Amino acid sequence: MNLPPLPAAASSAEPLVAPPPVPDPGPREILKTLYARFPVFRAGGPLAIGIDKAVRAEFPDLPRKALRIALAIHTHSNRYLRNMAKAGQRLDLQGAPAGEITDSQRQYAAERLQERLKKQAETAASALPARQRRLKVTSALAPPVPAAPTPRRKAEPPPQKPESDAAASSTLSLTEKLALLSEKFSRK
Repeated sequence: MNLPPLPAAASSAEPLVAPPPVPDPGPREILKTLYARFPVFRAGGPLAIGIDKAVRAEFPDLPRKALRIALAIHTHSNRYLRNMAKAGQRLDLQGAPAGEITDSQRQYAAERLQERLKKQAETAASALPARQRRLKVTSALAPPVPAAPTPRRKAEPPPQKPESDAAASSTLSLTEKLALLSEKFSRK
């Protein structure tokens, strides 16, 4: 039985190995790409409904789940909610108007933002007493701080050196002043 000869690539000493799979980008990487490519994302402007389809048309290889998570991160940010509460138009990827924002959508964004800011303020306020307690405990365990030294009398200023007669005299010519300075600095 005669077998056909093996192709040149298969007969070489190195076996064929498939390249390692490239990992799918995560939501944060997708957001970085969207911020770099589209000004409407950088500005946090209100996005058109169905913007995910437009993004998928631009980037067909993006995983759906990661894209949806990235868009959720973006649209739930304080900046986006603030812009949504103030704006009147939704924008497409190029920044062109792509639909109106209804009053109920504007109100929903404002309420979400207010709730979030209120919750952040409460969290910060509740953390303050705990921080103060930690400081009290830490200061109780710390060695005592020595008392401040008693103020001393101010030292007398050092006596001023009398100026040389030649330097004090304003009648010296420029050449004479330069000669005196060169003597002064050459004596080191």
